[in-house]
Amino acid sequence: MANSISSNPQLMKIPRRVKATLIALGVLALAIQLIPVSRSNPPVIKELVWDSPMTRAFARRACYDCHSNEVTWPWYSHVAPASWLVASDVKNARERFNFSEIGADDRVGILVKQINTGTMPPMSYLALHSAARLAAQEKSAYLAGLRRSFELSGIGSDQPKQ
Repeated sequence: MANSISSNPQLMKIPRRVKATLIALGVLALAIQLIPVSRSNPPVIKELVWDSPMTRAFARRACYDCHSNEVTWPWYSHVAPASWLVASDVKNARERFNFSEIGADDRVGILVKQINTGTMPPMSYLALHSAARLAAQEKSAYLAGLRRSFELSGIGSDQPKQ
């Protein structure tokens, strides 16, 4: 193996400019880890009155990691720049709908439509969280249970407020 790369000093030399660029990128990658990101789980304020443990389990499996105050933060939510994206997605999701802060103005119809059309959970989430994907029968049972849970909770007719 006299011709191997490790025995040839000319092939081992890395140009100074490339070396400086790699070092700068490494320092930058470490420095961005110091930028704080909020990954909080505030207390649960008000939850739906679930029609069954199964409906709640479907919600926890497919929705809670963005739409609740009970997020299980994955390992990559602690590594920038992925942490910025995950924290932003959870913040935005909680603002749209939060299973931990159910209110009188929440509407089941909007949720059902988004789940039925495949908008929720988004494909980008499902790519990393295959357990959140509900089979057709599971989705049907979940949607029926979600409607019943909203009725039991006395909130959220299918018609959004104008």
